[in-house]
Amino acid sequence: MRHLPYFCRGEVVKGFGRGSKELGIPTANFSEQVVESFPSDIPTGIYYGWACVGNGDVHKMVLSIGWNPFYKNIKKSVETHIIHTFKEDFYGEILSIVITGYIRPEKNFDSLDALISAIQEDIEEAKRQLDLPEHLKLKEDNFFHLPEGKISKQPGLSASLKSLQQSGQQPSSLYSGMSSLSKCQPQLIVVQGGVLKGKQTMHLPLTRQKPPLVRL
Repeated sequence: MRHLPYFCRGEVVKGFGRGSKELGIPTANFSEQVVESFPSDIPTGIYYGWACVGNGDVHKMVLSIGWNPFYKNIKKSVETHIIHTFKEDFYGEILSIVITGYIRPEKNFDSLDALISAIQEDIEEAKRQLDLPEHLKLKEDNFFHLPEGKISKQPGLSASLKSLQQSGQQPSSLYSGMSSLSKCQPQLIVVQGGVLKGKQTMHLPLTRQKPPLVRL
């Protein structure tokens, strides 16, 4: 799939409240602004990858992109189930994810039990796939290990590996020096080799000089 691996981060917001209550499978939801920053042609469905809350540990995750046909959602959502037990909610924290693989398309189910069974199968498939070397290596990407207090991030900042390769950058270099704990505030970000503004990326030539920093 051409958009993978896909790097994204954003603030965790309250969702529909169904994950924990009805399914027993809690999910972390991105805001509408972050969801809209995803490529318009990325297929809906179930994915797997890695996730990190704040500057915490990196865990396996399974992720849904789409409208959840069983619940007939009106708005598209991106919901991440982190395969780890957290002691408390983390609304307002920054969630960083790397999507590394695709499991299946969205589909409807005849019952809630059938939906839960399918999600459990997705989780087991994600665990198996993420143990493979080509996926396991992304757990250690510098995207998850950023120094604090350098440059605040754009809400929904995301990029596919293909777009990074076209600019001659590695995934970790794009996010170098960006704080994973800063809040989502609209602003222009200047990074080495490119300027990111909203959903568009304007690539600039790499130089030996440090790019200017935006005063926050």
